[in-house]
Amino acid sequence: MFSVKEVKPKLRIRGYRLFYADRKADRKADRDDSVIYGRLLRSERHGLSGKPDFIFNRGNKFIPVELKSGKLNGAGEPRPGDLMQLVSYFVIIQGEFGRKPRQGRLIYGDTMFIIKNRRKLRRRLFRTMSEMRRALESGGPAADAAREYHKCRYCNCRETVCIF
Repeated sequence: MFSVKEVKPKLRIRGYRLFYADRKADRKADRDDSVIYGRLLRSERHGLSGKPDFIFNRGNKFIPVELKSGKLNGAGEPRPGDLMQLVSYFVIIQGEFGRKPRQGRLIYGDTMFIIKNRRKLRRRLFRTMSEMRRALESGGPAADAAREYHKCRYCNCRETVCIF
């Protein structure tokens, strides 16, 4: 269904520099003035916004990196919601910086996936977004759950594609 390469987890990418980080370094000495810290990134065209954990770049090439706290324990593929989150960052980066990332990385405690930015994945994201928006507009069960903070406070979509 999609192109995945499973490798040993690592945060550095040879030949690339840190371009964006969701949070500033804790110590002032570790901060880099050339890095964008914590800014909400947007794709106005697609109505998406978000904050990837990291973006690395080399010239005009961007690689989003998303860190996940759990382990997959040999599951062999990323969780569907995590995959869609990374694909949304492909779209957001293209909207924000005008360059389409070729790939991104999902890093779990025990596994790292290199995900290629494929048209099939972007179509799946747009279908999912349409379904979510229709559910919210229709006032169905998804809309009711979204209105309840305790049910959506940890959702990846909160304050991004979701209006709640």
